[in-house]
Amino acid sequence: MADDAYGYVGSPGKPQPRTGGSRPGPRGLALSSAAAQTATLGRSRATPPGSPGGGGGGEHTNGYYEVYPRGGGRKPALLVQLESLLAEQLRLSEKLASVKGGIHGADYRDESGALALEAHRAVFDAFINAFTTYRPLLTKVKEHYDRALDRALRSEHENVQMRSELKAMELRKGREVETARAEAIATAATFRGDVQQRLAKQTARAEEAEKERDEARAEIARLVEELEETRAKCAEAVEERRVLKEAALKESSWAQDPAMESMMALSVGPVPKNFPRADATLVDGEGGLSAPTEDAEGGEEEGEKAEAAVEDAEAAPEGEAETETKDE
Repeated sequence: MADDAYGYVGSPGKPQPRTGGSRPGPRGLALSSAAAQTATLGRSRATPPGSPGGGGGGEHTNGYYEVYPRGGGRKPALLVQLESLLAEQLRLSEKLASVKGGIHGADYRDESGALALEAHRAVFDAFINAFTTYRPLLTKVKEHYDRALDRALRSEHENVQMRSELKAMELRKGREVETARAEAIATAATFRGDVQQRLAKQTARAEEAEKERDEARAEIARLVEELEETRAKCAEAVEERRVLKEAALKESSWAQDPAMESMMALSVGPVPKNFPRADATLVDGEGGLSAPTEDAEGGEEEGEKAEAAVEDAEAAPEGEAETETKDE
């Protein structure tokens, strides 16, 4: 009896498993697999690619069969059924996710979710059930992946609380950041308003100080002008005092008087014995002397007034000097 590629012996229609003692080695298994494939190709009926029956493919010129979609014109019936099953399962998953909250809600519709994973798992189960020959191997592969997926799902469910806390923490952080930003904006606005108010007050004070400074400068200019006028008047008064003093000196000096010059020019002889006494009344012009007149008396009064004016003029500069010192 011929061996097949999976260790079965017996007739082609009803294979039987080998016993442990008659199982061949790797070389024998490879040879039996090649013989089984050759026998299968010899018993199979080739279907043309464009035939109405449309099998999985047509016989190639090299002697092996081509598989879909390289040579086939239509999809195999199993593929169509599996695609339809997957579409239906995904549609149900989407419908369930649209009315269910939690981590499988409308915001969790990717294919890595539990509902989409269950849909693909159902399709894979249907695929395994369609191939009875490969079912044991595919079942083991599926079980291995299922265990890994179950561990991942358990870990995911165990971390739901932590993810929820992280999400809540992110939300709190976002709210705190927004609150801090709003407080910073409000504080900056308040500080800006205070600064503007202080700046306005300082500007008003500066303008008032400039106004007072201008007024003080105008007052100083006015006082300087008055001082110049006072100094000019003082100079004029000093000049008048000097002139009056010179005039008074001229009027009070006998040496410069013409009558004194005439008198000094006279030569007085000895007094005669019959000369009247000194207290006798002299005739005007006798002895070269003349009686005082009103003009002479007025001159004496003017001299006294001139001397008083000179004394006032001498006292005035001292008072002005003291006033200037106080002003400075």
